[in-house]
Amino acid sequence: MTQIPECKKSAIQLSKVWIATHPDSPFPVKCEEIAKECGIQVASQVFEDDFQACLVIEDELKAIIYNSSIKEQGRVNFTLAHELGHYFLHKDNLNLRCSIEDLNNFGDLAPHGNDIEREANVFAANLLMPGTDIRQRIHQKPLSKLLLEELHDLYETSMTATACRAVEKHNQAAAVIMLDSSCKVIWSYKNSYFNSFYLRKGKEISLGSGVLASASDWGMREFDQDMHQSIIEMPNYSSILVVLSKN
Repeated sequence: MTQIPECKKSAIQLSKVWIATHPDSPFPVKCEEIAKECGIQVASQVFEDDFQACLVIEDELKAIIYNSSIKEQGRVNFTLAHELGHYFLHKDNLNLRCSIEDLNNFGDLAPHGNDIEREANVFAANLLMPGTDIRQRIHQKPLSKLLLEELHDLYETSMTATACRAVEKHNQAAAVIMLDSSCKVIWSYKNSYFNSFYLRKGKEISLGSGVLASASDWGMREFDQDMHQSIIEMPNYSSILVVLSKN
């Protein structure tokens, strides 16, 4: 039997408590409220580098401080959930500082993974976007831009986190790719149904504008069906998010 990682178990338990105490409007999960219930102060501050947030535990002080330059409420909420993950999972690591790269650290975890930033992201995704709920919303549907935006608004999560969670829980082959402004691959993430998918970091993509894309255009010669392609411009981060799903 596969052992569920602690970061998932802890988030699922907290999510169930939140939903049980907010039955009429469980989403979005309000992380600032959860933090205050835990005696954690939440504050924003101006930072000039790629610093996004930190968890501070010193003597009687417990605080989450996030970068006030984060414009999107969804990214703020996901950042707070990430720091709550550190609070519940990594209390021994005091004064944790998290960058944009840390908050984009998605993927599968072994039961005893030691990547605390990925663990915090897994915690945040499971807290804000419970598996049972998101699976029902995306079942047998292509991951269209409209659907991803609806999920993003419902759960009040970053678009990157929303796309990764939708890909993870989709019941057909799906993948998410982050491109820079020159359409070169920064990173990619696929679900378990997409065995043949691989993109080298730095590979330049000829990105079409249509909602259908040939699998061979993405280097998937073994996959003979067209894919549904959702393109989401992210000008605040000089990047492009592409989500592929079985049509």
